[in-house]
Amino acid sequence: MASLSESLIIEGVNAGDQSGISVSGIGDFNGDNISDLVIGSHQADPNGTSSGQAHVVFGKSLFPIDPETGQQYQPGQLIVEFNAGVTEAEIQAIATANGATSVENIIPSESSLAQDFAQWRILNFDLATDLVPIQNNLANNNQLNVSSFDYIVSINALPALPNDTDFNDLWGLHNTGQTGGTVDADIDAPEAWCKQKGDHDIVVAVIDTGIDYNHPDLASNMWINAGEIAGNGMDDDGNGYMDDIYGYDFHNTDSDPWDDHSHGTHVAGTISAEGNNNSGVIGVSPNVSLMALKSFSAGGFGSTSNIINSLQYAIDNGADVVNASFGGGGYNAAFDAMIGAANSAGVLFVAAAGNFNNDNDVTPFYPANYTQPNVISVAATDHNDNKAGFSHYGSTTVDLGAPGVNIRSTLPGNSYGYNSGTSMAAPYVSGAAALLLAEDPSLTPAQIITELMNNTDPVPGLSGITVSGGRLNVNEALMSVGPIGNNAPIINNNILQTGTWRLDVSVGDINNPPNDFQPPVFIDPDGDGMHYTATLLGGGPLPGWLSFSQDNAFNSDDDVIYFTGTPPASQTFPITIELTATDCWGASTNHIFSINQYIDGYGQGDVHFKTFDGRRYDMQDDGEFIFIQSSSGDWQIQTRQEPWVYNPTRASVNTAFATEMDGNTVIYDMDNPTNQKLQINGVNITLNSGQSYNVGNSIIERNSSNKYTFRYAGPD
Repeated sequence: MASLSESLIIEGVNAGDQSGISVSGIGDFNGDNISDLVIGSHQADPNGTSSGQAHVVFGKSLFPIDPETGQQYQPGQLIVEFNAGVTEAEIQAIATANGATSVENIIPSESSLAQDFAQWRILNFDLATDLVPIQNNLANNNQLNVSSFDYIVSINALPALPNDTDFNDLWGLHNTGQTGGTVDADIDAPEAWCKQKGDHDIVVAVIDTGIDYNHPDLASNMWINAGEIAGNGMDDDGNGYMDDIYGYDFHNTDSDPWDDHSHGTHVAGTISAEGNNNSGVIGVSPNVSLMALKSFSAGGFGSTSNIINSLQYAIDNGADVVNASFGGGGYNAAFDAMIGAANSAGVLFVAAAGNFNNDNDVTPFYPANYTQPNVISVAATDHNDNKAGFSHYGSTTVDLGAPGVNIRSTLPGNSYGYNSGTSMAAPYVSGAAALLLAEDPSLTPAQIITELMNNTDPVPGLSGITVSGGRLNVNEALMSVGPIGNNAPIINNNILQTGTWRLDVSVGDINNPPNDFQPPVFIDPDGDGMHYTATLLGGGPLPGWLSFSQDNAFNSDDDVIYFTGTPPASQTFPITIELTATDCWGASTNHIFSINQYIDGYGQGDVHFKTFDGRRYDMQDDGEFIFIQSSSGDWQIQTRQEPWVYNPTRASVNTAFATEMDGNTVIYDMDNPTNQKLQINGVNITLNSGQSYNVGNSIIERNSSNKYTFRYAGPD
């Protein structure tokens, strides 16, 4: 069979008396629009033991239309269900009497879990056969329960956006406003990953155009059929399909579900692109497995029967979640029933709501509008938490929203690109469901839907037009499900933390010498991430003149302890610190220790307690004035230098003055320099205008005005 290109359309061979059929393309082909090209394909036996139906290409005008629903359907095929008790011989007789050329079972083997479909068949006819009178005749046959057309379905994605470097941020996972959107208009993925990144035992089946299973961001997460031996031409595991390693291609009826379009690979990357591999993107659930079920052509179109077969494969081969980023065609009883079979098997069905800004409450859109309890329908939102302009909606039929505009993900050929559509929103929900199942594998589809729906972020753009009125928040849903058996961090007193941990205590506006300390190592038994907070406790023997107040425990930068008191001479006193390690679920462990703190001078003002990374330090903002008084009644200034070398220098006079901070410069403004004396470390210094004096690593000079300037000159 020839491959698709923009200039050559496929030729095909019918199993009947028509051979060498070829149909030219209509206009230009770009694979995105149904008016360009659709491909119908089916073959009777996935193991190739019968001739079946050929692959034939049709332009839109050649597709027949169901006169009752107005939906296009696959030429040459009907989907029927015979009543219980109708024998195989009777089925063949009815098929032959109605002009069918062959009959296929929907389930491929007796081991299939979908045994409720034992009486379902696909009847194949010559492509030119008018199926309307046959459909009417079969509908009145008392040996049949259901007879329906095989409706055409489309992946229905919006055109891809340019692969521009300005679009290289995954705003849907973590929105900082980097694309001009609203901060936190995202699913809170990093917060969720701190708790759970997925499990390879959880399988998400992607019914789509296939997956590039060699893509470096997808290869390690592909589902592998452990019961099959690749390339031996046998059905080793007896599931009805030979050599099905990564899944199956139901469009071309072979074992290679390679993506010849791009849509399926893009969807797969959003669900489970590998994370922390220094390459490309990361999926919502970066450790779950991806089952590739190709049901669509290189042009993005497929038949309902192919999708039914794909869903049956997912059920039989252990999928936990099915992603359905497609839609179209009318209601189909067999499709509906197979989704119900998936529910009975514990398989969640995630469906894209549609891309034509329609109200699904008024005009049903399938499969999103199927009412089986395992179906969750997903609208698309943009980076401002608005409903995407193209997205379908429905106050009773569309459940929640998820990011679906300008979504970057994987593309075939080791590349990446952008797409928009509810097709892009659905995999966010599929990935989120997989994370919940990784945390609690016992969850049923109905329970997953409840957790996802009850833990959305309410957004005005979805209020009143979706069931939940909100956009997906996977972290909140995960918090509601877990933790399952979470353990708090533990302390290993035999191992000290690496690097420099630094305590910086400022009393008033004076920065006192920092204390280095090495707390013990905290270990989280579950591998969860941890963050640290420090609290200054009041139980230690603080000096009698010094007291402080503190509202709550606090983090590194913004919180304040207020000290009051009149200090005596400089002194050292012990203080007690509580260091707390908290995991992502909120479980914590405390370590309390004491260190000696040197206090030199005191000033009225805010006091900050911090832990540091080795170079951060606390100073007043530029232009602020600081009033400092020592215990002797003289006025003094103390500076702290960087890097962390404590070598304080004091300049004092016998009356009040103010200081102004300016980077590494402190300016002293004396009231009356003529009558006041300047002391540097106890030595009287007289400086005329323009003269300077070296003090250790610093220089003090008098300028032409009534100011002395102190500049830090460099480290020891």
